[in-house]
Amino acid sequence: MTAVDTVPGAAPSRTRLASRRYLAAYLTTGVLLTMIGRTLWAWVGYGMAYEESSPADLLQALVDPGVRLDPMMLGRNQWALGGALMLVGLLALMRRTAARGAAMLLAAIIAWAAARELVGLAAAPRFRDAYFAGTGLGGPIIGSWLFTLAAAVAVLIMMGRSGTADHRILPPDEERPYLVSGVLMLFLGLASLGWLLRGYVNPVRPGTGLAGEDVLDYLHSLVNAGAPVLTEFAGSAVFYETAYGVGFLVLGLLALVRRPVARGGAITLAAIMLYQYLRQMAGMTFAGQEAPAATPMDGDRIYVPDWGYYAGFWEGRIWLATVVG
Repeated sequence: MTAVDTVPGAAPSRTRLASRRYLAAYLTTGVLLTMIGRTLWAWVGYGMAYEESSPADLLQALVDPGVRLDPMMLGRNQWALGGALMLVGLLALMRRTAARGAAMLLAAIIAWAAARELVGLAAAPRFRDAYFAGTGLGGPIIGSWLFTLAAAVAVLIMMGRSGTADHRILPPDEERPYLVSGVLMLFLGLASLGWLLRGYVNPVRPGTGLAGEDVLDYLHSLVNAGAPVLTEFAGSAVFYETAYGVGFLVLGLLALVRRPVARGGAITLAAIMLYQYLRQMAGMTFAGQEAPAATPMDGDRIYVPDWGYYAGFWEGRIWLATVVG
C-alpha cells in the first residue's frame, strides 16, 4: 500500500488523495467539520427567525458592512468560517490532502473560540445573562459549544496523526512558491497583529473600538469572552483578528520550512481574509461616508468610513496600503 494515492501521470511526490489507511480519519473529519458548520448556520437561522429578519437582510450583510443586523445573527467572521467549514468538510470527505492543513487551521480557531465562549459563560454572569437573554436556550447553547470544542479537538488529533513522510516531501520546483508564500504570510500576520496592538497605543486607529482598554484587558479577552465590555456572541472581531494573525505566523513558518501541510491552511485563511477585505472595500466604495467617527450609525445602518476618511491622516493611508496590498 502506498502512502498516498497519486494523480495518474503526475510525479510521485505530487499527491491529491490521502492514503487509504487514513480514510476513516478523513471521513470522520469531514463529518465533524460539516456538523460544526451546520450548527453555526442553524444558530444564524435561529437568530434570523427570532428577530424576524429576512434572508435578504443576511445576503445584503454578507457584502455590505453597513447593514445592521441583530447580534444573534452573528457576523462576518462567523459567516466566513461557516462557509469554510462546509467546504473543507466536503474536501475531507473526498480525501483530498489539501483538506488536512485547512481542517487543522479551522479546528484550532474553532476550538479556541469554543473554549473562550465556555469560559465566559462560566465566569461572567453579565455575559451569560446577555447570551441567554430570556430565551430559555441555555442548555442548547452550552451543548453546542461543548460539542464544537470536542469535535474541533478530535479533528486536530485525527488530522495531526494522518501525516506521513510523503506529506513532507516537496519537489524542487515547488520550494520557491512555499518560500515566497511563507514570507508573505509572515508579513500579513505581523501587519494584522501590529495594527491590532497599535489600537491600544493610539485608540484613534480606525475600526479598533479599543478605547479604554489596555494590553492586559486585551489578553484577558482572548481567553474569556465575558471580559470585554461589549458583548459579542461566538467570538469578537478582536478575537478573530488575533486568531487570523497568529494563524498567518504559524502557517508562514511552516511554509518557510517547506511543509506541505501549510498549503491547505494558507489557502483557507487567505480566502477568509480576502472575503473580509473585499467586503470592507466594497462598503468603503459604495456605502462609505466621510463623517466623524463619533457618529457610528445613521438610522439602521452602521457608519462605514469611505476612502477619503482613511486618506485624511497618515495612519489611515498606511492602513489602506496594508489592506490593498
